[in-house]
Amino acid sequence: MGFRVDRALRATLSHLELLLREAGDNETGNLLKKILQSPEQITALHQIFASNLKRTIRDDSAFSERHAWFQSFSSQSGENLSEKQVNKLTNITKNWALTEERIEALLLCSVLWSSCPQLFWDGDIPNPNIFRRCFVDLERIREIDPLRRKILLIILSQQVQE
Repeated sequence: MGFRVDRALRATLSHLELLLREAGDNETGNLLKKILQSPEQITALHQIFASNLKRTIRDDSAFSERHAWFQSFSSQSGENLSEKQVNKLTNITKNWALTEERIEALLLCSVLWSSCPQLFWDGDIPNPNIFRRCFVDLERIREIDPLRRKILLIILSQQVQE
């Protein structure tokens, strides 16, 4: 005899299905509908999660390349990373891989940013004088973001000392 999802969880899954469909994710919505229609809902939920997790792991073709890179990495003092560090860094960076298309777009944006930084700036064109720019930023964010204000004060102090 299979397990059935209790009423509250069933309502939550139904609501999540509707939200996903409204957001345009019909594929995940169909998976939730399949779970809700299944006579053994917990088993169906487990099978769908397990198959999608396995697919995600299987699709990571660059895993061994990243793992090897972190294994061969050494600090300036010649120390290598531990196996635990290598594994953690390999897992953390799994979503960092970019397609050739995205690399080209990033390169284009970096060239554009270096030649026209004002295009990436929200509001007025930044003042080229760092003292004036820090002062203007400090005035603008006095009440908005106190942490950013402290960082700008440190930068300004360092610039004055130089």
